[in-house]
Amino acid sequence: MGIVRPNYSVEGFSQFNWDRAKLIDVSDTVAFTVGRHRLKFGVEAVRITVRDFLEVKFGTYTFAPGPPQPGQNPIRYAQTFGAADIRYDQTNLQVFAQDDFQISPRLSGNLGLRYEWQSDTDDLRRFAPRLGLAWDATGDGKTRVTVGAGVFYDAYYLKLTQQRLRRVPNGPQISYTIPFGAPGFPTFPNSLTVPPAGADAGRLNLWIEPASDLLNPYSSKFSLGFERALGNRFAVSVEGLYSRTRREYRANDMNHPTPFPRTAPGQVRSGAVADATRPLRTYDGVPVRVLTVLDNGGYSRYAALDVGIRRKYASGVRLEAHYVLSSSLTNVQFFSDFNSGVPNDWDDRDGAEEGPTDFHQKHRFVGSASVDLPYGLRFAGIVTIASGLPVNPRTGVDNNGDTFVVDRPVGLGRNSFRGPKQASVDANLSREFRVRDRFRVEGRLEVFNVLNRNNFTNVNNIYGNGAQPLPTFLSPIAGITNADPSRQIQFLVRLLFGR
Repeated sequence: MGIVRPNYSVEGFSQFNWDRAKLIDVSDTVAFTVGRHRLKFGVEAVRITVRDFLEVKFGTYTFAPGPPQPGQNPIRYAQTFGAADIRYDQTNLQVFAQDDFQISPRLSGNLGLRYEWQSDTDDLRRFAPRLGLAWDATGDGKTRVTVGAGVFYDAYYLKLTQQRLRRVPNGPQISYTIPFGAPGFPTFPNSLTVPPAGADAGRLNLWIEPASDLLNPYSSKFSLGFERALGNRFAVSVEGLYSRTRREYRANDMNHPTPFPRTAPGQVRSGAVADATRPLRTYDGVPVRVLTVLDNGGYSRYAALDVGIRRKYASGVRLEAHYVLSSSLTNVQFFSDFNSGVPNDWDDRDGAEEGPTDFHQKHRFVGSASVDLPYGLRFAGIVTIASGLPVNPRTGVDNNGDTFVVDRPVGLGRNSFRGPKQASVDANLSREFRVRDRFRVEGRLEVFNVLNRNNFTNVNNIYGNGAQPLPTFLSPIAGITNADPSRQIQFLVRLLFGR
């Protein structure tokens, strides 16, 4: 039996599963030169087959976020019955042609076309062109301008097939989520021994085939860069990048309750009232609550400006620094689970779900340096300073009664807060030893996060269901999965052959 208290603890585990995957990959590439053109052609075929087993013995209670309270009742109970021993497969085919050519002594280009096909989607027009140009603007090799554009397709991943086969109507497993107070809710801390009975308690969480063609997400990317050498050892660069991704995957509950507009803090609709507004009570002959279908309703936009400097000294010191200012927005963040990407409420008009992507850092600085020391030693270091990660505020309560505890406080948008800023220092010391004419040994000492700083990737995102945030809101959460690694020391020995 499992107990989940968001942002506090996860206790218990009763899942047994294993996967056995077989992969066959056949590929070939041919390259040759014709005059000013360097041509390359390639093909790759990949076949993946998977056998997947999952069995869950007991259920899971989800409580309100935070430590246990006297007399506290769970928010919901979830349990999966049956064992899923399923098989699925995927075939991928990719072909490409590329031409690197010289237009003039000062202008070169790159032109490519790629085609991709996947057996799991209905997308047959996955042609992805790419174009790049590099121009020596002043003719002295010191001023370089680059332009790039292309279309890039994302892949459908097999975990989506896994979820659908496990949760298909009349499939090997049946999953229930029961709001507290609904008929059939078990007595804590017991698990159910048989599926819950009753018209409401026995309503399933299902994953069904898309009603329309399922397509592959794709991105259109554009870049423009400028680099100028100031003397023999100093250079500055500026580069801009814009990317727009369309048709991102989203898990959509086709049987969701009607929207529950909240005008003041603390408003809650019960699960029973919400269930009464769902359009379907049965699907394919079985009672249904959540009816998940995968669609292409997601999108994202990314824009960035990178300013860099590079300096090399005669003494063997090399310095480089980059500052990146960026913007990244999306209306969904989907991780292939049936309840990921679920909106705050099922009313996405006027871009209500649009907000910063979950891992967006608006400001990011990276500086590196290396120096040649006596006795053949080389020291190098990297300093990284960046904005904190976005935080999506939640009430910690299922306000709209849809069984998903992703509801946000009234008036607050998705990822509208940020965690603490991040900073780290990494360093390494290396030396190469020549043993024979064509045999060398390199020894290296690497230290990551030298200052042992806590860079938290997750903080308490429970704002609370009141008008003011809880005292614990935005406070760090304990656990190694909620922060980047602490100080790490690594020794490395490399054997190098050849001149």
